[in-house]
Amino acid sequence: MLVAAIKNHPKEGLGYLEEVFKATGVDYFYIEAYKEQKNFESDAIVILGGPMGVYESDKYPFLKWEMDLIRKMYNTKPILGICLGSQLIAGAFSKRVYPFIREVGWKKVFKVDDDEVVKGLPKEMYVFQWHRDTFDLPDGVYSPEIFDLINPTHSPTPHQIAWLPDQL
Repeated sequence: MLVAAIKNHPKEGLGYLEEVFKATGVDYFYIEAYKEQKNFESDAIVILGGPMGVYESDKYPFLKWEMDLIRKMYNTKPILGICLGSQLIAGAFSKRVYPFIREVGWKKVFKVDDDEVVKGLPKEMYVFQWHRDTFDLPDGVYSPEIFDLINPTHSPTPHQIAWLPDQL
C-alpha cells in the first residue's frame, strides 16, 4: 500500500504513524500542500494538521485544493483526516467548521476495527489533543470525537480524528 500524506505546515508530519507504517510495510510519501499542489498516485490519503482553520481558506488557498481533492477521491480510496485534516473533510462536504473550546491534553481512545488506514495501531492508546475548532460530521463519515474511539469501516469512507498521532 502507498499512502500520500498531505502536510499543511512544515512541522506537522505523520509522527508515530511513520513507525506504524514502517512496521506494517506501508510505503508513504509527503506532499507539502503549503508549497505546491500537485497530482499524485496513491492507494490512500492522510491529510495532516496545521495551525490554521478551514474557515481561513482565503488566507491559505491550498486548503481549497485539498477540499477539492477530498471531494474527487472520497469514493475511490481511503482518506484519513487528522486534526485540520478532519476539518477539511467536513468543509469539503459543506459542513460547518467553527471555533469551539480549546482542548489540550491526553485522552484515551479505542480502536474498534482494523481497516487499511489504521491497521497496526494499538487497540487502545493515549493520544494528545491540541485544538480549538470543531465541525459537524458529513454523512457517512466516522469520527472518534462522537464515539471517543477510532471507528473505521472497510470502505473508502473518509475517517476523521482530531487528536494528534504524532504526539503518542
